Amino acid sequence: MNNIEFALHFAEHVEAGILFAALTLFVNYLLFRRYIYSLFDPLLFYTVLSAMAAAVVLYLYYFDLIRPFYLWSYLATQTAFVVAFQLIRPPAPARNPPPHRRSAYSGPIRVLYPLSVTLFVSAQVFVYSVSGLPILLTSRLEAFSTGGGYGFFSRLIFVTSTISLCTAAYRLLLLNRRLGSRLLDYGVVAFCTIVAILSGSKGALLALVFTVSLAVYFARRFHDVRAVERRIRGVFFFVVALSVPVAFAAIYIQAGIEDFTELLSALAMRFFQTGEIFFMVYPDDVLSRLQDGNGLLALFYSPLGSLRLFSREELPVNLGLQAFWYHYDLDLISGPNARHNVFGLHYFGAVFSVFFSFLLGLLFSLSRNTAYRVLPATPVGLIVYVLIVNCAMFIEQDVSGQAIEYFFSVLLVFPVLYVVSAIPHIGRVRARRTPLPSSARHHA
Repeated sequence: MNNIEFALHFAEHVEAGILFAALTLFVNYLLFRRYIYSLFDPLLFYTVLSAMAAAVVLYLYYFDLIRPFYLWSYLATQTAFVVAFQLIRPPAPARNPPPHRRSAYSGPIRVLYPLSVTLFVSAQVFVYSVSGLPILLTSRLEAFSTGGGYGFFSRLIFVTSTISLCTAAYRLLLLNRRLGSRLLDYGVVAFCTIVAILSGSKGALLALVFTVSLAVYFARRFHDVRAVERRIRGVFFFVVALSVPVAFAAIYIQAGIEDFTELLSALAMRFFQTGEIFFMVYPDDVLSRLQDGNGLLALFYSPLGSLRLFSREELPVNLGLQAFWYHYDLDLISGPNARHNVFGLHYFGAVFSVFFSFLLGLLFSLSRNTAYRVLPATPVGLIVYVLIVNCAMFIEQDVSGQAIEYFFSVLLVFPVLYVVSAIPHIGRVRARRTPLPSSARHHA
């Protein structure tokens, strides 16, 4: 079942789809409400997407479009994922917020921020000049798919853009900086906003809100952010509202839909398409017809291929790409996200897929809840936390694609940036600690 076939079937049974969506949204709210710290917590958004994907599975089963086996496989793996996530309790809110610490902005961050901004802007402009604007491409994923090392720019941009936005927001919201510094920070935020709009992603502006929200959330550990959270709420609402017409514009440009009612329907269907992999591979046992392979090689496709440990021909083809190519005779880099339920079932089987989902749920909880407690309460700790959580948010919906890709990008790029930034700081510290020779002290 391809997108058009599902959309036509859904259009004839909208009431059932809405009912299943309401049911799964209510269940997910009960399961995750203790872990969602604010309205702009990315976990809230991804909980909604997870619920919509679950609604697709229920919808397919209700209309006898899939075998009961697939329903039970989904329920078992999703239950394992949620149970593992909830093994670690959410961080407790600080009862006595700490005072503002201006001295917190010191050390390697003073070099890391301008270095990241320079690399981010340079790499992004270079990619635009070579590949064009993603919003104008048939598939925005093609911007980094031309080979020749352009994939590294994707990794560099992901890490440096997060560092730049986090630090700019932190300085603007929590530090009293000079006018020149504030102009730089506003410029960084503006550039990030422009890049988000030009990306062609319907949720890119929301991603900016989530990044800043996570940064402010972590800053609770070493700043009193209560006034900041109240002040920025209006800005967040504005950006969220702005993301709707931006999403309409992206659909209009990419799909050529001009009728407003059709645009609205396409945007609404986009939420149900978070379960796209389910209606593409569950009906007619399409999943069993896709290329099999080593699950670990498929899971770590990105780092193994990038490090040239295996050739691309030796690695399994992305499961989402396989599903897309099965239904469409198009040579495009596109396709649904291989959610953990489908990925685990295909590569590890019905039983071991449950254990696989359990491990992923535990990793998700460690990244979001444990990392908050153990990382140092500093601006660099804040940046690392946001990077980790931004990667981990994709574990449920695309572990073998975006999640592993982003985690690998962080491991590859951030340590190098941090070491380069720390060298001048270490030199200054050693210079202060080194006593002057006696002759120098005498002349002084």
